[in-house]
Amino acid sequence: LVYICDGLEESDLGPGGECDDQSDAINYCLGELLIAAWAVGGSDFIYPDNVGFPIGGPDSNQYAVIELHYNNPEEASGIVDSSGLTFTYLETPREFDAGILFMGHAVTPQMVIPPNDANYTISAFCSVDCTEKFL
Repeated sequence: LVYICDGLEESDLGPGGECDDQSDAINYCLGELLIAAWAVGGSDFIYPDNVGFPIGGPDSNQYAVIELHYNNPEEASGIVDSSGLTFTYLETPREFDAGILFMGHAVTPQMVIPPNDANYTISAFCSVDCTEKFL
């Protein structure tokens, strides 16, 4: 997950660590302006040539914050993460601005798929009035 965050200070930044081992400002940032997401099984994503995600500017103090989750329950050593991201920053805005629209429920413990369950459905509804506010 990649977020764009305003107002972070140099003291808020660091090498990362355990989920609860970061500044309150970073914790607040996570969940703010999500600009990219990827998970195991996902493929590369590249915006079309005429689309870009507007960030930055001459007086901007925005940071890109990357949230990674690892699963190593056996605590095996010697594992190397080869994932990566490439951002291309352009001075000239693209014809269309990209955005992300979230729909559905927030992730809660009730949304965890029960063990050995062959079929699990969660339903959500977003009214036209609600959707139009974000388009």
